[in-house]
Amino acid sequence: EHAPYFITGRYCKYSRQLPQTAWIIEGERKGKSSVQEMIEGPVMQLFKADSAKFHSAGREDVDVRMLGDGRPFVLELLSPRAPHQDASQYAILEEQLR
Repeated sequence: EHAPYFITGRYCKYSRQLPQTAWIIEGERKGKSSVQEMIEGPVMQLFKADSAKFHSAGREDVDVRMLGDGRPFVLELLSPRAPHQDASQYAILEEQLR
């Protein structure tokens, strides 16, 4: 087992239909995706992590946009099998997440 690896960043949310985290009500998913899933997918793939925990500095309602400098977050990668990436990989990841 590998030690957790932490990625920090800030996200902006321009859509009023995109929730911060998966929105599930009475077992039924509302919406196609979330900010958390859009960030986690590419990051987990790059670092080959088994799972992740998304920690944000606050919450917003689904119909609220996050503008300006964005909301800070930490993504905790659990059991990353490729924790060491060079600067070019981070640049590619950043472009994927835009």
